[in-house]
Amino acid sequence: MANHRPAIRLRLSIGIVAAAGLAAVALAISPHASAEDALLAPVTICPNPSISAPPAVQIKAMVCYHRYGRRRARVRDLQTSIRLFRSAALKARWITVCGRFTHTPCGHSLATAFSDVGYTRGAWSIGENLGWGSGSLASVREMFNAWLRSPEHRQNIVRGWWRELGLARIHLTHIFGNDDVTLWVAHFGSH
Repeated sequence: MANHRPAIRLRLSIGIVAAAGLAAVALAISPHASAEDALLAPVTICPNPSISAPPAVQIKAMVCYHRYGRRRARVRDLQTSIRLFRSAALKARWITVCGRFTHTPCGHSLATAFSDVGYTRGAWSIGENLGWGSGSLASVREMFNAWLRSPEHRQNIVRGWWRELGLARIHLTHIFGNDDVTLWVAHFGSH
């Protein structure tokens, strides 16, 4: 049996108003990479529910971490958006069905999930953070901290022009050649 080093895998894309310019980054980050970050909420403010907690509890905690980080960065708070929750869930579903950890699963462009839920009408700006981890590395706090340790993911979290947030979380018994995987999708946007 091969010995696998635990890692959290991340992907990021940034969309700019209307004609979205896309950039993607893939990283493997060790859970021991850095000390506490000023934008990472203490568990006394934002909980870190167990991996077995209901998805709604984990999503609520992830919203808390995003809001805390933005407040600490002195940028406008994000409102949750039903359409962005739907687009994030759609992207998570495509990644799961295709078995590919990418912003363009099954050949869909980054913007397709956003447009399929009606988010990209008129002037718009979109962004996406993806991440997956196994076991405790997929917890809300670990995933958010991993995003903070990546400059591009961190920028999406604190980008001043985002106004809305939607999240999806899917737990899978096996995907990407790993067991006990939790996939996270964060969608950011503004109109």
